[in-house]
Amino acid sequence: MTAQARDTVPLSLCEALLSAALQKDRDRSVEQLVAGWPWRHLLLRKYIPPMFGPRPLGCLQRFPSYGSDLEMCEHMRRGVKRTTCLAHTFIECLKRHDETKLRYLDLTGYPSG
Repeated sequence: MTAQARDTVPLSLCEALLSAALQKDRDRSVEQLVAGWPWRHLLLRKYIPPMFGPRPLGCLQRFPSYGSDLEMCEHMRRGVKRTTCLAHTFIECLKRHDETKLRYLDLTGYPSG
């Protein structure tokens, strides 16, 4: 349904759809939105807060908002899943010469594999 909606909804809704798809881990929706992304840039931090921020070198702080190691591991797993989905889709679109205008994918502040 995202592929059909992508072609009919106003451009202003593309960002809201991507944000919702990322937050709910809807990989297929993310793939469709990135494949038809109408702008040259996509900065992930606009849609989901960065996982890592600037820290002094050697400072291994835990995430303050997570109570247990299990919660922190789940947060990291979801972050890696999101960035992997975005990067893979972006590279595939470039290989296939899809209609996407996207040329710059910024994953700064997120884990990547």
